[in-house]
Amino acid sequence: MRSIVAKYLVTTLVALVLWQPAANAIAGDGAAPAQSHAFGKSLTEWMTLYWQWSIGGGPDHVGHVSFLPQPAPGAPVSGDFSFDDPGVFVGELEVRLRPGTAFVLPVSAWVGESYLPELGFSDDSPLDPSVFTIAEVMLDGKSLIDSSNLGDYNYGPAYFDPPIAYEDPTGYGANAAIFVQGVGFVHGPLSKGTHTLTLVSAIQIPEYDLGVMFMNTWTIVVRK
Repeated sequence: MRSIVAKYLVTTLVALVLWQPAANAIAGDGAAPAQSHAFGKSLTEWMTLYWQWSIGGGPDHVGHVSFLPQPAPGAPVSGDFSFDDPGVFVGELEVRLRPGTAFVLPVSAWVGESYLPELGFSDDSPLDPSVFTIAEVMLDGKSLIDSSNLGDYNYGPAYFDPPIAYEDPTGYGANAAIFVQGVGFVHGPLSKGTHTLTLVSAIQIPEYDLGVMFMNTWTIVVRK
């Protein structure tokens, strides 16, 4: 039987961070609503492009919209990865953006996969959106996403056409990504200076008795 925890760690981003106020910068407009077409595309379209880049490679932007990278998860700091005691990871990342650059970032994501035929596993099916249980996103101390509007930023399932074949199968036998679903957002360009993006998120899946949480901080430096 494949390891559902291993699968989760490979295919999802969830994060928990401590807020630190930014020093000399003012954030731009807030996260674009999921139902809008920010910079010409829906949230689902942007998330599909993001994960095509993250999984399959290629340019890390479309025009003046950048795909914000994710911190490496590191070793777990607590939890047993059960539904009631999620495994917790901590990470930090500094990124640089040019002025006028918008960005896309997942909050939580589940990537459905296909498997080596000899294993006899069926393709993954989409999860109920209720598994995306926690999300608090703050930029320079200003709330972008919390429990009151979390559902507005759900997207998918969005199927990759064609599926994204892996160069090598994963340790649990997956050979391609077939769809993605989750929570995410698109944000407009930030002012010049240093910004701090903080995010709290978790996925808890009762049928697998699984819970995972990451703890990450992005320091975003905007300058030429």
